Amino acid sequence: MILHVDVDAFFASVEQRDHPEYRGRPLIVGADPQGGKGRGVVAAASYEARVYGVRSAMPISQAYALCPDGVYVPPRHKRYAEASARIMDLLEPQADLFEMASIDEAYMDVSTRVQDFEEARRLAESLQHLVRDREGLSVSVGVAHNKSCAKVASDARKPGGITLIRPEEAEAYLAPLPVRKLSGVGPRTSELLEDLGIRTCAELASAPERILWEAFGKHGARVAAIARGIDPRPVEPGNEMKSVGTEHTFLRDVSDSDAVLKVTTDLAHVAHNELRRAHLHTRTVTLKIRFEDFTTYTRSRSLAGPVADRAALAEVARDLVSEFLPLRKAVRLIGVRFQNLVKTKAGQTSLETFPDLVVERIGENPTLPPVKPPACPPKREWFF
Repeated sequence: MILHVDVDAFFASVEQRDHPEYRGRPLIVGADPQGGKGRGVVAAASYEARVYGVRSAMPISQAYALCPDGVYVPPRHKRYAEASARIMDLLEPQADLFEMASIDEAYMDVSTRVQDFEEARRLAESLQHLVRDREGLSVSVGVAHNKSCAKVASDARKPGGITLIRPEEAEAYLAPLPVRKLSGVGPRTSELLEDLGIRTCAELASAPERILWEAFGKHGARVAAIARGIDPRPVEPGNEMKSVGTEHTFLRDVSDSDAVLKVTTDLAHVAHNELRRAHLHTRTVTLKIRFEDFTTYTRSRSLAGPVADRAALAEVARDLVSEFLPLRKAVRLIGVRFQNLVKTKAGQTSLETFPDLVVERIGENPTLPPVKPPACPPKREWFF
């Protein structure tokens, strides 16, 4: 008996809860649209904004073109993290096993707390009332026999719905759904499946094993099983966040190397604050850089041990971005992310502890062109 609890339009709902004047209006959380000329993306959209076609991760300029009369507000990540922590504290005591899947969703194994699926549905209703009464937010809940079916179910009747998928109904329920609805099928996998002529869960469930193996390896067999309603993964207590980080889109493309170094340092400090709040150390620092022509590179450095020292992590981030300096092209976006996180009571580690660092390169363009870049252009005005 697994529940998947998902807070509806989380960031936007927090803003509408905190600002009653926003309720019932299309609300977009994200970058300043600047009358349609803004840079950056949508972090979240209320259901009223989604009617206009606005979606998260959409360029903010496109969102403004679709919904010029919407309410646009900057994200308040600290506020969302606080609300998330309170919601998880409400849910966790109601489960045998509890797994926080992201800031706004969780899996709950309630197998010993209910006798049948109807009782599980009633428990889901009580959780909805609990979160609404304590936090003023709406949640959708999926009830099923495994994690993947529960997640599909929670998405079926948003906002504020409860959907139950019984084991004997699972394969038939999933069959007509597009494969992108399945856990483990992201945009790239969905695109590759479509290239194979596989668009629905029924087509995926009946696809020849050889074809899936050639295209996806063992992951192919896993998603085919999920399409049939089979998912043996347990709810994993104590499952922590996988990474913390942030990125910044410049209002104007930046050609100043010193400016890029400063922003990289600032982003590392912001990400470090998240590490500190969660009492985490990191083993991997990742830098993302996007140039004016939208060419994007990522660079990662795996550290010799878990690190939480602010200055050391900022130094690694600066070292990663230094590969691109002096700049050959103006920069549009910079991001810093810490991955492979661990909880530890050990003292903070300094950079000197691990002089021999292992560098792992990943990204859309794994190597830079072998052309020596020209000197950095003269400084020009730049903005945060």
